[in-house]
Amino acid sequence: SEGRLSIDILKNRAYRILCFAHEYFLNHPLGQKMNLGLDEAESVAKEISEKCVKITRNRAGTLPFKINKDTRIAHVVLYSHWLTELSQSDAMTEKLSNLAKKVDVFTDPGSDKLCEIAKSGEYDLIICSVIEERAYGTNIAKLCGPMARNMMCGWMRFNTPVVFVGYNNPYFAYTYEASVDTMINTYGFTKYTTDAVISAICE
Repeated sequence: SEGRLSIDILKNRAYRILCFAHEYFLNHPLGQKMNLGLDEAESVAKEISEKCVKITRNRAGTLPFKINKDTRIAHVVLYSHWLTELSQSDAMTEKLSNLAKKVDVFTDPGSDKLCEIAKSGEYDLIICSVIEERAYGTNIAKLCGPMARNMMCGWMRFNTPVVFVGYNNPYFAYTYEASVDTMINTYGFTKYTTDAVISAICE
């Protein structure tokens, strides 16, 4: 009655609530459309995964970066220490190895080693996969403890360009706002995500 919310907004919010009622949703025309076959579901999953991959910061103008067979890549992997599976970084390493002959992986190397890598001139590009997932029972979703020490010493400020790729937690670039110039966020991970990240880097 005070005009603060339109009737369209109210209808939209009510519809969202009703969507949680399974039978209502399935009987609704939109629900009927969402009853997809496997091929359609795969197509939708691919489209969503591709649209989720976003360049959220390109302050140094590093992207796009042309990768070819002669490109020397250091793939640095930083991850929440409670994780036991790193399928995101494994998929990235495999895809990069298909594009370039030299792809070296450094998992939790420490900031001193990262400084050596960035200053050495041995690599044309550093891609840093940051895999941050919530810890059960604490809901912490960021690098912490010894793993966070990898972000010390300013190794991302030497001549070797660095591209950070964040999985799941979209706030990494804001935690390290001063030091992260180039950031791609994926907002999750599926089998289609890595191709979309490679496209974001190269195109």
